[in-house]
Amino acid sequence: MQANLYMDFDPNSALKVAIKAAQLAGRFLQEAQKSEVIIDKNSRRDVKLAVDRQSEKIIIEALTQESDFSILTEERGILFEKEGG
Repeated sequence: MQANLYMDFDPNSALKVAIKAAQLAGRFLQEAQKSEVIIDKNSRRDVKLAVDRQSEKIIIEALTQESDFSILTEERGILFEKEGG
């Protein structure tokens, strides 16, 4: 019989962590609207703005501080869970 990998998963706790991360990034993006747009990379199909990368970093930091979930990001790809976490 296989162990249930999700026994300790608390969806309410995970939702709170996600909301906090989104709010932090949202506040950053609201402030960034007042600044000049900086393009990090521009290819035919993809424009990468500095604020995109910075807001993603804020979200990743918030999520990894409070959870051990793997994260799939737009800019960096898959980030695996913490070692020994």
